[in-house]
Amino acid sequence: MDKALFSIVAKIKALRKEKGMTVQQLANETGYTKAFISKLENRRLVPSLTSLLSIIKCLGQSLDDFFKDIDHYEYFGDKKYIYLPHSEHKEIVREDSKGFSYKLVHSSDFSKLHVDVVLLELTVGSKRELAETDGFELFIVLTGQVQFQMDTDMVTLYEGDALYFDGRVPHKPINDYSGTSKCLVVYFLN
Repeated sequence: MDKALFSIVAKIKALRKEKGMTVQQLANETGYTKAFISKLENRRLVPSLTSLLSIIKCLGQSLDDFFKDIDHYEYFGDKKYIYLPHSEHKEIVREDSKGFSYKLVHSSDFSKLHVDVVLLELTVGSKRELAETDGFELFIVLTGQVQFQMDTDMVTLYEGDALYFDGRVPHKPINDYSGTSKCLVVYFLN
């Protein structure tokens, strides 16, 4: 997700929580499924304009109020690159997960493809349910070792190993080893 879309999704989640609504309640009010709202809030899909407008309305916000503080920016500005210092990586809170630390390194839209680049730290014994992403993923182990569950299959990934896959297959990384594993995850979202 690009920086503006990242801010939009974060604001939706914050407003929902501020109103004391559960994901299921927002889903019921908008007519979308709980899975759709969850994937949206966990940055696993790029929402349509229609769905955004419906959700914003259900959260009791006017478009002017909702978008007044959303961060907008030019892609490269007057440079030919984007410098991404570690200090500016944004923490991402995703679905219920213990021992998972996601940091958004970069997010961009390219033609009909959206790309998120994320650093993931998995502590020993990290846990979460199987997840699905509306797109493809490239998962690279930078340090440590990771067991990767793809539906019912298990793949062991060592430092430097990569796994490229269709994110619609239920999946999760597992760190059952002796230290924190650091991974780079690239999401290619439709």
